[in-house]
Amino acid sequence: MFDGHGTNGERVSAYAMGHMLDYVKNASWFKEVNCSTTSPELVQDDKMKKGIKCCFKYVQDKLRDQYCDFLVDNKKKKIARDRYD
Repeated sequence: MFDGHGTNGERVSAYAMGHMLDYVKNASWFKEVNCSTTSPELVQDDKMKKGIKCCFKYVQDKLRDQYCDFLVDNKKKKIARDRYD
């Protein structure tokens, strides 16, 4: 799932993997699930889907915040190179 693509893709995938794990470990909806061995409660599909979507959105936003300046600067550099080449 976390194979990374493109230049430095492994860094992005490692970042995503770590933050997704932190999100799931600290998410209130996940803590509410009773994981006792005597009577495990099954998580409803819709609740799990919503949780996973929130997790992906959270990591996407964190990535965007973390690398926004880098992405913007590289885009500006590319535009300048294309303009003057």
